[in-house]
Amino acid sequence: MNLNETLPKSSNTFKEFREWLYVYLKKDVNKFKQFMTYPVTFKIPILIKFLEYKEVPIVDAIAYYNILYPTKIDYDTLLTYMILMEFHRLENKRTTNYIPF
Repeated sequence: MNLNETLPKSSNTFKEFREWLYVYLKKDVNKFKQFMTYPVTFKIPILIKFLEYKEVPIVDAIAYYNILYPTKIDYDTLLTYMILMEFHRLENKRTTNYIPF
């Protein structure tokens, strides 16, 4: 799962993320421009910080998506899947009960 290709760049949530990222990087234009060229392992923590800013309960969400995902996956893929699903959820203004039982 490629985070660069699957993040919905035309969505309002991605627009909010870009605005938040610009402020988070202390309005450093060079760092801001370079962000999308970073490897996924460097992007994931920043994207998780944004989700925390949007009040997503990260630990609950990780457990929820781990149970929801149909097969065993590695941790990076799980985090990528969680980020994509949460961006989609935020974009569609849906709420999630993170208790999967």
